[in-house]
Amino acid sequence: MMTRVLSEMLSSSSGRDKIVRTISYASLCLSGLGSEDRSWVKKLEIVSTQLNQFRTVSRLFDDLAMLKYSISYGLGREEKDKILRILGIMSNIVDQLYYPLEHIAWASDNKLISLKSGSDSWWLASTVCWCISLYLQLLRSLRLFSNAQKALKNCQGDAQRAAALRANQRSYLLIATQVTLDLGHAVHWLPEGFLWGGKVSTWKRGVLGTLSSLIGIYMAVKLLSKNKQCD
Repeated sequence: MMTRVLSEMLSSSSGRDKIVRTISYASLCLSGLGSEDRSWVKKLEIVSTQLNQFRTVSRLFDDLAMLKYSISYGLGREEKDKILRILGIMSNIVDQLYYPLEHIAWASDNKLISLKSGSDSWWLASTVCWCISLYLQLLRSLRLFSNAQKALKNCQGDAQRAAALRANQRSYLLIATQVTLDLGHAVHWLPEGFLWGGKVSTWKRGVLGTLSSLIGIYMAVKLLSKNKQCD
């Protein structure tokens, strides 16, 4: 069962990214628990860094997919909730900006392009977009949870719909938890003095990322199982 699920996840780019992300953050967490002079710590740091670089390079090909999604979403006219529509539009704009900013920073670090100011400002801009995107996702998941709660009050006597709404609420809470964990990590990369920028230790960042990644894998496996049942 686990072998089949793992194989199916690795066969897709999104599933593969979830696996790689989990291993990267788990390695980061373990490396932060040992002293820097230990050889195994350095090896784990290399594993984490290289896998993170792999994910960065993989995102070079995500722009068109993101653009396609943004165009299909448009102004979110299919959203019945005005707040969800605004959050969706803002998220798409921020996410669309994130990719080229990261690409430019990556290209500069790898000497593919020359920037007078270096890559730091570009990495910072991409990190700001990352943080804003996570915050918007958190607001969206909480809004969806709230809407589901209101719908629950209006479906007394319909046990099947109530069960479906409760299941949705659990999913929204999982997403909110995942995004909160990612936000805790993302803010670390903002300038020192802003919230907890630069203050999260290596092993704590590893824990945040690992927990977030495991939630992502859990939701992906759950979706795969659901799709199998539908087939």
